[in-house]
Amino acid sequence: ASEGSLNFTWNDNSGVGNASAGDLAMPLVFNSDKGESVFTTEAGERSAGSATMNIPDSWMGDSVEIYLGFISEDGTMVANSAYLGQQTIA
Repeated sequence: ASEGSLNFTWNDNSGVGNASAGDLAMPLVFNSDKGESVFTTEAGERSAGSATMNIPDSWMGDSVEIYLGFISEDGTMVANSAYLGQQTIA
């Protein structure tokens, strides 16, 4: 990831269960040291397989917890979030 951003990638599982190509990715990054989080509900479509999210410059060097979920285009269905792990912002 470039400075000030975090790249997310996932496998497009459209057609499995309620997963649809137009579902929107919802990444969340939690900085436990600072007690702050950043997230978006429109990072990109499930079919894209990737998204980039801006991270505050003040988080450089901090360890963060990363989650990813999806929401349907019409906002009526939300998938359970998946914990993607811990990473140091560099």
